Amino acid sequence: MNIYFADEDLKLNCNDFDRARKKWGNRDAKKLIRHLGQVRVATSFADLWMLKHLHLEELRKRKGKRQGQWSIRVEGGLRIVFCPAGDELTWRDPAGNYIWNNMRAIEIIEVVDYHDE
Repeated sequence: MNIYFADEDLKLNCNDFDRARKKWGNRDAKKLIRHLGQVRVATSFADLWMLKHLHLEELRKRKGKRQGQWSIRVEGGLRIVFCPAGDELTWRDPAGNYIWNNMRAIEIIEVVDYHDE
């Protein structure tokens, strides 16, 4: 899958182990980098859904800014928060349901413990 980032700083923190380690600690940085590697080799959202250890979760039950976002658990409360990227017409059917195999890119919004919000 293609991975896009909300900003350049986030991209650097997620792609450079030393920066990730300084920001989130050694254990969380290792898991974050490993999980992003697994996302990159997936061909679609359908592949991600099969990787149960990622604890992929749609945040649809949340209101406000979290609505429509998804998360992957890194460790404890730390999550990679993202949205499907690309043309929504290609990954939603007319009823608004997801077409998992057509979802081939994500945009990472942030890496955060949103439980503290």
